[in-house]
Amino acid sequence: MTFNDYHGIINTLGRYGLIMDAGSRGLCSFEELRRIFTPDAVFDFTHAGGGVADGLDAIIGVMDGAENHPSGHHFTNAVIDFVDANHATSVCKLASIEKNGAANTGHYTDQLVRTAEGWRISRREAVVYFAQ
Repeated sequence: MTFNDYHGIINTLGRYGLIMDAGSRGLCSFEELRRIFTPDAVFDFTHAGGGVADGLDAIIGVMDGAENHPSGHHFTNAVIDFVDANHATSVCKLASIEKNGAANTGHYTDQLVRTAEGWRISRREAVVYFAQ
């Protein structure tokens, strides 16, 4: 794979945090997540205190309906493996800062696919280790 592929995936992962932070403050719509996920994406929140959202509309609905978004979504230590020319996997560490200042950590495990619009997440699992 090329540097542009790696860069495209890193941008997709980073853009998620920017959209989540802006969306939770009412500065953008969670509809912007259409730039991150495929239409048939699955987001598994089971290990983050939630359930499973099946499909992009369901993911947007979960984000729109959540009352306690962290005030900061951060990712680091992304490890990307290319499966073939159009598919990749990624694992990255996450850190979230709650409105009360508590810091959580965890990781995202993603499956990504190349689309005509660029790299998109087709499946994401979030595992969060909540601060005690």
